[in-house]
Amino acid sequence: MLILWLNILARLAAIGRAMRWPLLFSALLLAATLAQARDSIVWASLDFPPWMILQGEYRGQGAWDLLFKEIQAQLPDYDHQVVEMNNVRYEQLAAAGAHVCKVYYFKTPERERVLFFSTPATVFLSNHIVMRRDKAALLGFPARTSLQQLLQDARFDGSFIEGRSYGAQSDQAIRSYLGRAHLHANISSNQSLFEFLLLGRTDYILEFPAVRNYFEHVLSVRPDLVNIAIEEAAPYNLTYVTCARTPWGAQVIARVNPILRHYLGTPAYRAAMLRWYQAADQAQLARYFPLLTAGSGTAPARPARP
Repeated sequence: MLILWLNILARLAAIGRAMRWPLLFSALLLAATLAQARDSIVWASLDFPPWMILQGEYRGQGAWDLLFKEIQAQLPDYDHQVVEMNNVRYEQLAAAGAHVCKVYYFKTPERERVLFFSTPATVFLSNHIVMRRDKAALLGFPARTSLQQLLQDARFDGSFIEGRSYGAQSDQAIRSYLGRAHLHANISSNQSLFEFLLLGRTDYILEFPAVRNYFEHVLSVRPDLVNIAIEEAAPYNLTYVTCARTPWGAQVIARVNPILRHYLGTPAYRAAMLRWYQAADQAQLARYFPLLTAGSGTAPARPARP
């Protein structure tokens, strides 16, 4: 690329001397220098409605979509490239030192080894067990249950997304039992997983209440499903902006944190986070918003169980 620029500039220089355009040559030389010095961020992206919506009627309207647009606008000195890739590929590139970042990610000890994390960027209600009603009847329709116990129960087929984090406690439980014949982890997207459940090809999945509400809306379905809270899980989750754990990544995260402090309390961002929740869930989620404006990952006391 540099050689191409130099060849172009050499020809323009000859034209400039002949036609007395020294200012043109100087301007182009400066532009070429800046082009060579400009840094790029490759943003790993994955369709994760209703927070990151890459297709359909609500494309670009998710909370993470809005957050990415704000970060991009506030970092104009970078070239921003969006590339769809799964979590496994993102972590591989980060481990190799590539200039990659992601606008949303759960924090896990494994990920902290290859990524730098911002201050909290999004808060939402945690995953529930979403189960077919006829299967939940066999459990007595509990309001909450132990995921550990459910994973061991071979009467129920469970399906999960490979490479997705469901939260620290749930991840540990899934790793302990995955590989048993009634547990599956080979589905590529949240929507595919939800459709498997609708078709009766699995008995339960782990999913966020907002994700279930979104898919029922866009698919125009009202399935006979039951949400069951997970006994071992905290009632909320946090996600963070992440970049490769390199000096370059640390520099980008240092730029991102002040952006988060100014943006996360805005009405537009709050509305995007609340949009796909039922009224009672919106009230519960709003109690955790101070986590974002405080700019720290310190969790409030776990609320009393309903």
